[in-house]
Amino acid sequence: MDIEMAENNSGPSTSSGQTAPPRGQANMPLALFPRTEQSRGGGGDGGGGPSTSGGQLAPAGNADVEMQDRRYPLRERKRLIEWRREPNGRVTYGRINAASTGEIPEPSTYAEATNGPHAEEWKKAMDEEIAAQLANGTWELARPPEGTRLLPCRWVYKVKRGADGEIERFKARLVAKGYEQRAGIDYGELFAPTSRFASLRALLAVAAAKGMPIHQLDVSTAFLNRELEEELWMQQPPGYESKDPNLACRLKRSIYGLKQAPRCWYVKLVAALDKLGFKPSQADPALFIKKDENGIVYLLVHVDDIVTTSDDVELIKKVKAAVGEAFKIRDLGEAKVFLGMEISRGENGEVKLSQQRYIEELLL
Repeated sequence: MDIEMAENNSGPSTSSGQTAPPRGQANMPLALFPRTEQSRGGGGDGGGGPSTSGGQLAPAGNADVEMQDRRYPLRERKRLIEWRREPNGRVTYGRINAASTGEIPEPSTYAEATNGPHAEEWKKAMDEEIAAQLANGTWELARPPEGTRLLPCRWVYKVKRGADGEIERFKARLVAKGYEQRAGIDYGELFAPTSRFASLRALLAVAAAKGMPIHQLDVSTAFLNRELEEELWMQQPPGYESKDPNLACRLKRSIYGLKQAPRCWYVKLVAALDKLGFKPSQADPALFIKKDENGIVYLLVHVDDIVTTSDDVELIKKVKAAVGEAFKIRDLGEAKVFLGMEISRGENGEVKLSQQRYIEELLL
């Protein structure tokens, strides 16, 4: 938590000229209030202390209750800050931590995930990931040859949110620690292109000018779709170890974290789109175009996120169905969020891009 410290024998002043509680009230409950322009130093007096719209100190009380005060909208509850009188007389100011404001911390280890307040959600996400990898034939348990080097692995956790900031799902990925791979032995070619932001802007501009619908889909477990050329062995997933400690995971397909995983996915995707009649753009190999007597369809790919637009919405539906036959996808309908940007359409068909949530997170 970022902390600003101030000290004054008579009690530090706030932006409204009021003073914090006297020294005798050390360790008093937190006073919580929304960060307004005045409390951030935007007021005419240049202050930055805790104050309310009436110029009084925010009332002290039960911190847990005040942090969940529904009188403030979600955006303001995330902007609450706190102050506390310390035993030495100093007053500390700072932002409330993420857990206090309803933000869900993303665990960094399996132990954190399974022992935290959202253990059930993370466990479900990990079960789904293991089931997907086993169904996909990504790896199999076997006894590795003597002296085989095993790649370590770990879990990566992410809370996925929608354009409105609300939680969509808990996501867990089993990731190999590819930084321990050896060049020329564990991997060869690595290059895989990703879409350029200029291509996205151009695509959205064309869609806006022609009134074309913009749809979005993502490919589930994208990196698990292509067979590996190299022979690689990985340690058993944390929390899902077999009773036989001598077994290890023999990788049959690429997996997240491997250095060659992005290239494996791109090669597989290009082959599938080529069968559907799509050709990569010469300006951007992550932009695919299909043009025939029925019309034109654009596909912009950024790893496993895909945005598509066409002059005929029926063509978009057919393309999504065809891609869905080749890969397991999630049809997200009209594009709402892509690469952290909120996408919306105006009344006249114009396309609006916004990064409001991202900016707010930077400022908090």
